Amino acid sequence: MRSLHTAGALTGVVLLAFVTACTSGSPAPDASPTRSSQEDTVTIDQTQIKANEIADAVQALIPSDQVTSVEVVDDSAGSLLGGDVDADSSVVEWHVQRTISLREPANQLQLADHAVDELGSSGWKVVYDGETTGAGGRWVELTRDADEGYQIRLQAGDDGSTPAVLSLAVTGPTVETDGDAAT
Repeated sequence: MRSLHTAGALTGVVLLAFVTACTSGSPAPDASPTRSSQEDTVTIDQTQIKANEIADAVQALIPSDQVTSVEVVDDSAGSLLGGDVDADSSVVEWHVQRTISLREPANQLQLADHAVDELGSSGWKVVYDGETTGAGGRWVELTRDADEGYQIRLQAGDDGSTPAVLSLAVTGPTVETDGDAAT
């Protein structure tokens, strides 16, 4: 009788080991809808935090004695596609936009050039550099491999032009959500 009990226990252990071995190799469940299609760990909330951290770092490159105020123009998720392609507005990216008002007369181009140079030395690459439409200023867009999907846009008018402002925008990577993040 004792050997039957031992055999039954041994069979149970073998069966448990077999079931465990079969399930441990099963594929992981699909990424949740709040994760990026590119990185299965990035959520819209995480892109919000990082986009604001990047904007803070760029803003810190402008000497505080030159800044009179900073207006947050946008800090929200925006639907990327919409319409028939993305009817539920679940494909979004985080947008941060700030207007940095400067002491007049301001050297806007010089301040923008300094910021772009500093960003370049920390790995950001200029992907667009041109004149602002009709203003003679500068419009620069930058990306960085280490921050895949994030983009910085910095605009400045001519030195001495009014209003004396720098426009700063940071856009996060595209993220798939449940459709509730877009505002």
